[in-house]
Amino acid sequence: DGAVAIESPVSTARPGKYTPRGNFRISERVRSGKISTIYGVGMPYWMRLSGTVFGVHAGYLPGYPASAGCIRLPGDALGRGASQPRCW
Repeated sequence: DGAVAIESPVSTARPGKYTPRGNFRISERVRSGKISTIYGVGMPYWMRLSGTVFGVHAGYLPGYPASAGCIRLPGDALGRGASQPRCW
């Protein structure tokens, strides 16, 4: 419907990595227990972008691009959004 589900600061790909731009659908949701197969770290509130390897998940936001490609949001933004029908 074009409505904004979450408005929040984010951290995207650090130098040498890539975060895709565009319009995506959430094709998979995992509230807890999702672990990065590359880095072995937890990715709470994981939401896969249109069947790609990229997603949105809760994580630390250092104030600059720092992810391996996913879009990190603060946990409180996704914790609230994850209970809303548009997001979760």
